[in-house]
Amino acid sequence: MTNRITSTVDPAYVSLGGHWCTIESSPAVFNALIQKNGVRGAYIKEVWSLDREIFDLFKKETVYGFIFLLKSQGRRLSKVESMGMDVDTSNIYFANQVIPDACGTQALLSIVLNSPTLDIGPMLNEFKEFTSKFDPKDKGLAMTNCKELRENHNSLTGRFERQPILPLPFLMEIDGQENPDDDDTQFHYVAYVHMDGYVWELDGLQPEPLRLMPCTEETWLDVVRIELMARMRTYGEEEGHFVLMAVIKDPMIVLHEKLDKLRVIAEASIARSTSVRGNQQEQEKEKEKGKHYIQPTMAIVDEIAAVEQEIETLEQGIVAEQREIQETEADFQEAINIFMKAYVEMKGIHTNNYNSKAKAEAKAKDKSKGRIKNKPRTKAKNRGRKRLLTNDADSDHSMDLDSDEYNNGINVCR
Repeated sequence: MTNRITSTVDPAYVSLGGHWCTIESSPAVFNALIQKNGVRGAYIKEVWSLDREIFDLFKKETVYGFIFLLKSQGRRLSKVESMGMDVDTSNIYFANQVIPDACGTQALLSIVLNSPTLDIGPMLNEFKEFTSKFDPKDKGLAMTNCKELRENHNSLTGRFERQPILPLPFLMEIDGQENPDDDDTQFHYVAYVHMDGYVWELDGLQPEPLRLMPCTEETWLDVVRIELMARMRTYGEEEGHFVLMAVIKDPMIVLHEKLDKLRVIAEASIARSTSVRGNQQEQEKEKEKGKHYIQPTMAIVDEIAAVEQEIETLEQGIVAEQREIQETEADFQEAINIFMKAYVEMKGIHTNNYNSKAKAEAKAKDKSKGRIKNKPRTKAKNRGRKRLLTNDADSDHSMDLDSDEYNNGINVCR
């Protein structure tokens, strides 16, 4: 499922940075976004249902956070805020969203920049260190104006989601629209993380992080599930369009770690089994204990084969995702070409309309002053006129100029 993502922000916070485009709520897009921003060891996986059986499967994973797509709502208060209690948010990296359509990247960064174990790479490490003392609004401004983040985000915009990089007033004047996005449903990304014994909701449109229920490392997924179910109930049936994605430890890393452990166990088991079979006395003792080494060894070999099959399946999925991203990036270049062509055409129309309008206004102004161009002159008005001939003395073509116009022209030429 994909959605066109747009959001609204406080006009007072509008950034001076470049244009951010809409992105699709696709795990493939977000996985590519992770890689482009230099994060290693993380993977985006879509959560298809909030049923307990489905959600409990993620308890077997290392979950860094959740990205939730929903229709944008207004200001939200936590329980402690509503009771007038202060909340310590000093350990939370939180940035306000200061420009539309940046919420996808911002939600992702809200998770990875708050993870103590993820390898976020040199670019994000430097960014986090540089902005660590900023307030939420300044963090948002820094994030919005980061060229690398913006280019990585925009490169993953789908062909039909990309907006032309033109000034909004210019587009409105050409299209005759007061607001091009009036008919668009305003969707927004929100992040959920576990820190300091609580689940936190990190929504860039809110002034600060929202602290939810207390929990442990073992129970925080249940808290997120309950919170999401409660929030989804606040929407009507026609508004119920949601996407939930989990940021987890890269399954490829997990499977290879498991495979390495199984191979070590298999090698030890084979070595022990060979040693026992070579020692008749030890073999008799092991038979009395009811131990047989062939069966456990074969079981491990079968498990290794199963893990290798999982890795192969995962690799096929990664190849499919990469193909999808390559198509998206190809569409990116095609979209740029389309919009540049449209820009040139619209600019030409706009310029022609402007020139026509200017000529009409000038003509109206001349009429109001009693001067009408191209009107035949009387003999009295022709007095004092000079004749400017072409280079060909025998030519019948000439240009009539008033004395003042003639003198002004000479002065300009000088």
